[in-house]
Amino acid sequence: MRGKIVVILVILLLTINIASAGNTYELDFKKEGSYLIGLLDGDRVEFDLAGAKNTILVKEIKKDSATLATFIGIEKESYNENDVPNYATITNNKYLKLDFNRDNTGDLNVIFRGSNKTAASILFQLPAPSNKDLVVYSRSKFEKSNLLRNIIIVFLGAILIFGLVLYNSKRKTKINMNTKVAEEDKTTKQE
Repeated sequence: MRGKIVVILVILLLTINIASAGNTYELDFKKEGSYLIGLLDGDRVEFDLAGAKNTILVKEIKKDSATLATFIGIEKESYNENDVPNYATITNNKYLKLDFNRDNTGDLNVIFRGSNKTAASILFQLPAPSNKDLVVYSRSKFEKSNLLRNIIIVFLGAILIFGLVLYNSKRKTKINMNTKVAEEDKTTKQE
């Protein structure tokens, strides 16, 4: 009997996965431009970008930073499993800007949003597209429009307050008149 219990315990121990492998999160940047994810040590983020599958692995999380291992272009023929990943530590003041196709433009920003000692909140965000037709106005134009807008708001507010006061005073006058008429009717009825 004792031997059976030992055998069952050994089988149970062998079937339990003792190594704590992290979770894998797959991001689809065709659907969303950014993802904010809570990650633990060992978690992996996979995504397709720049025509290849890429992976970012969380190596270590500290109170104010996270160390990441980046594997770029895993599915490309030039990738070798023995290639060393790129390691980077991100903090509140330092983020990771990845360029997958080496054209000197950032393809993905990895931004540290905060952590406790066990989990980190990390934002994976595509950079905003550049707007070549962007018109930049001088600061004085904004100040003038704000001044005009503020004057209009104050003027409309004053009109609204004046209107409410006038309405309220007329209403009180009408109520007082109705009360006097009602009192006169009572006195005439009593006589």
